[in-house]
Amino acid sequence: MLTGQAPISWDELPLVLSVEQAAKVVGVGNRAIYDMARITGFPVVRFGRIIRIPRDAFRHWLNNRAG
Repeated sequence: MLTGQAPISWDELPLVLSVEQAAKVVGVGNRAIYDMARITGFPVVRFGRIIRIPRDAFRHWLNNRAG
């Protein structure tokens, strides 16, 4: 899961992603995901200081921003 070099499908990802997993999916650093988590409408669930990103909502959010 996200550790190898081979691409994986969205269905192989966990239903809820950590910041690190989401960053690997889109090829950015963790800081970029933390910054995105502050954007209104970004699909984030907070458990205290822990941030989790629902996989399907994240995919939908990304697709809506594609030009």
